[in-house]
Amino acid sequence: MKKGVLKITTKISYDKAYKNLFQNKRILLELLKNFVKEEFVKKIKEKDIKIVEKTFISEEFGKREADMIYRIRLGKREVYIYIILEFQSEVDKTLPVRILSYICELYLSLLKESRRGKLPAVFSIVLYRGKKDWTIPVNIKEMIEKNIPERYIPQYEYYPIIMKDIKEEQIANIKNIASLIITLEKSGNRNELKKAIKKMIEYIKREKIIDIKDFIRWFKYVCKVEIREDEIKRVKNKKEVRTMLEYAIEDLKKEWLEEGINEGKQIGINEGIIKGKQEDLIKLINNKYGLTQKEAEQIRKCKEIKKLDRAIEKIIEADKKEEVLKILK
Repeated sequence: MKKGVLKITTKISYDKAYKNLFQNKRILLELLKNFVKEEFVKKIKEKDIKIVEKTFISEEFGKREADMIYRIRLGKREVYIYIILEFQSEVDKTLPVRILSYICELYLSLLKESRRGKLPAVFSIVLYRGKKDWTIPVNIKEMIEKNIPERYIPQYEYYPIIMKDIKEEQIANIKNIASLIITLEKSGNRNELKKAIKKMIEYIKREKIIDIKDFIRWFKYVCKVEIREDEIKRVKNKKEVRTMLEYAIEDLKKEWLEEGINEGKQIGINEGIIKGKQEDLIKLINNKYGLTQKEAEQIRKCKEIKKLDRAIEKIIEADKKEEVLKILK
């Protein structure tokens, strides 16, 4: 594989990334069995999972590109699993109502096909990758006034997987693609992301090559790294995967270094502007009123351009230098 197939891009679609990822049933199972603490999920097998086409339910449902629905065979019965992916920075308080409405749409579509027997159970999972605290009730009944007997009030719970709240010790010993996704998503800054990226090669050692390719497709969106699809398709073994990821890491390091240099240049420019305004203010006050060394140091401690500008303007009308200096406090 030639170096240079990777380049940084600002184009990103989390919806597409997660939709592709969770079409992989083995990765889905890793998520369920490691991060959903319910006994029934332990019984789910890959062969019993079927992805449901959402447009079959309704046109509106089909527009939610990131959400996924699965029909699961559990013994002689079926259960539906609905995964809702929340990427918004703001917590959406309408979510429990929306989930219930989508479940009702699912049931209506099933009743159109057949009215025999009972409706299947639906297990809803909310996968939240935001940084704000999750404050939404997990049961819709908590959103409804209790001024009638409670038996008449809708009750429904979803299962929240709040990525930022998952403890490091919980994922430390899992070491699979699902845990790696959580680790990367939890990275709150560049240093944490660097550490998470270093774990990738170790975490995917036991995974199948087809699953690793699906992970790489997700990774390129999350870390803003462009990896050509034809390069992913041509990967045949884990050694080639290692090479591809190493190139990705090197490209990210170069991008971060360039950003750091640019940030440093901007900081230097700002510091120069501040120093110039400080010295102008010292000179103007000293010429009009006189200035002690202590007062000059007070001016040099002020790093706010707006305050320095207001102080310079104040000199024209101020009778005393104290009127100017108090602006800097």
